[in-house]
Order: sequence, then C-alpha cells, then structure tokens
Amino acid sequence: MLYYYYPEKLQQSPAWVRQLAETLVACEQFEAYNNRERGQDYYTRTQERAQEAFAYLEKLRGDGILSDAVVSAIKGLAAEGAFDRILSEARGQALSRKEMAYVHSMNEGG
Repeated sequence: MLYYYYPEKLQQSPAWVRQLAETLVACEQFEAYNNRERGQDYYTRTQERAQEAFAYLEKLRGDGILSDAVVSAIKGLAAEGAFDRILSEARGQALSRKEMAYVHSMNEGG
C-alpha cells in the first residue's frame, strides 16, 4: 500500500517493481470495492457494484496511480471469469446475472 499513498517513492524503481506495486494496489482496491463486509464496516455501503469497482480503477488510472497495462490486465482477467469465485466470496453471495454479464464484458470496452 506504500505505492497507493506515496507513488512518488517508487519513481526511481525498476519498471517491473512499479508495475507489481500497481497490480497489488489494483487488486486490493478491486476487492475492497466488492467486499460486502468491508463495504458495511468501513465505507457504509449497503450494496456493492462491479461498475463502481471498475470506475474506481479508471479513476486511479486517470490519476496516474495505475497504468493502462495493469487496468487492462484486471479487466481482461475479470472478463475471462478469473475473479468470479473471489467476487462471490467477497460479497457473501453469487453475483446477479446482470452483474456477471457486466464483469464478463470488460474485454469489450465495458
């Protein structure tokens, strides 16, 4: 999380170190935005939405925290279904058909 709060601290690090830090931040934030318990306890959310999770990753991309490559990789993995089980566990229930369709549309520019 050092990179999340202080990305400038890794400016002089090799590119692979920065990309690894970005990947860790992206995955942690994606999980946080999909986690029912964390949403209730820390963010006072009553419902999680994949759209909000991806929108936050896009915001981090716009802020220069995440690169195009990392956000594209997360979206690609989500579209392939790599996160289906993790998302269901984070939420404590299966995603709705509508939300699953949205997650799986990420490679289509969703």
